[in-house]
Amino acid sequence: MEKNQVIDLEITDLSYEAMGVAHYNGMTVFVTNALPGEIVSAKILKVTFVAERPVVSFSSFTTFPSRSSM
Repeated sequence: MEKNQVIDLEITDLSYEAMGVAHYNGMTVFVTNALPGEIVSAKILKVTFVAERPVVSFSSFTTFPSRSSM
């Protein structure tokens, strides 16, 4: 994962800070302005490491209909 990379994510939950939660390559990631059930194209804003594990922040900019409504 690199800064400015764009990936598609399925939002599965909300964090306690009301950020969308998704999983990518075994990592839990947080996406602003995303809701559970949405599929978003998200741009990586920041990658940091905590206890040798990456913490990734995303900004969503394209939302697709959820898979259940397709």
